[in-house]
Amino acid sequence: MVEIFESEFISALEQLGLTQLVSSLDVVARWDHELTAPEQQALFARLFLHKPRWVIIDAALETLAPEARRTFIANFQKELPDSALISISDVSAMGGFFWRVVSLKLDVSGQRLAPPI
Repeated sequence: MVEIFESEFISALEQLGLTQLVSSLDVVARWDHELTAPEQQALFARLFLHKPRWVIIDAALETLAPEARRTFIANFQKELPDSALISISDVSAMGGFFWRVVSLKLDVSGQRLAPPI
């Protein structure tokens, strides 16, 4: 288990523009009810604390305001330079962040991937 210090939590929240949450770090609450949608989406702070090698995000980045998205991308590149990010979203909203894009298209007559029986 990784030990994370309070100063690291504070730094991660500050990087994401969520300094108003610093005073609530010890509060037990239903944060999915307490935080606004943008605040919930901005809580990528855990990524910066745990530093995973792979990050998979489903549409969360495209719902961020453009400035918040730029802030996240800059911090992701700085804090997680060795991590891979897979984003399931509209790539046009990402402003050239991704250097490799895979587009999936439905072809009902095409071959289907299925596990062997």
